This record gives sequence, C-alpha cells and structure tokens, in this order.
Amino acid sequence: MLTWLLFAALVIAVLAPESQAGKLLRDLLIDLPTRQLAKLTPARIVFGLLVIAAIAGLVAFAKSDGLMLAAQGVPELIGWFAAFDVATYMDVIGLLLLIAATSRMRAAFQASCAAVVRLWRWSMRCTKRLHFIRHKARARRQRPRKIAPPPSDGDDRGCWAPAYA
Repeated sequence: MLTWLLFAALVIAVLAPESQAGKLLRDLLIDLPTRQLAKLTPARIVFGLLVIAAIAGLVAFAKSDGLMLAAQGVPELIGWFAAFDVATYMDVIGLLLLIAATSRMRAAFQASCAAVVRLWRWSMRCTKRLHFIRHKARARRQRPRKIAPPPSDGDDRGCWAPAYA
C-alpha cells in the first residue's frame, strides 16, 4: 500500500508540476534528495559504509550471548555518560563565561583608552588656548631696527685695496 502511495506521489510530482501539490511533492521527493546527493563526498560515503558495518556488527553481536554481557554494563555506562555530560556542561559554561568576560574586559579597555585619548586631546587644546591667550595678552614691544650705516664717499679701502686692484 505504501509503495502505491509513493508511486502516486511521484506521478503527481512529475505529471502535474505546476499544481500546488505537484510543486510540494516535487520539492520533497525530487529536489531535496538531489540537493542532498550533490553534497556527498567520498569521505561521507566511506563514513556511511563504516556506520553500516558497525550496525551489522552490533546485530551479529546481539544474536549471541554478547547482548547479555553488554547489558550488565549498561547502568555503569549510563552513569559514566551522565557524569561526563555534567562535567562537559560545566566546562562549556565556564569557557563561555571566560570568553564573555574577556570580550567585556577588552571592550572596557578599548573604551578607557579612547577616553584617555579624548582627554589628552582636550587637555592639549586647552593648554594651546591658554598659551595663545597668555601670549596674546602680553603686549609685544617693538624691537629697534638696526639701521645700516650710510656708505662713505671717501677712499676708505684701507690696506686691502691693492690686493683687489
């Protein structure tokens, strides 16, 4: 019966792809499996074969007395898994808290550095203003200009005159 239902759904998906049911069935029965098969890599295929071999080994093991032997260790195994999970949860929670604290401390450090830089720039601007006000308030005195002596009309060449002749 289920085989006939699957066959009918495939017929609807292929022969009536424009209908609403056809679009839905085509997406679920044709497009989704092709997208999943396109993602297959050789490593995934080998992993799938290993999982199938492990399941086959467990089925063969369950047919013998191994199932009874394995069942005796189940309570300890469950306790070990529970203890392992609790420890793992605690480790993960602690790690997340450390990461959150680190990011908060980094953000606080960057914010404080930016505040110090802004304060430093502000103080430099203020000191420059004060320096400008101080110098502007002080009256500058005029320096006397040196006046070059007028050229002499006489023959004051001195003893070096014959050397330049």
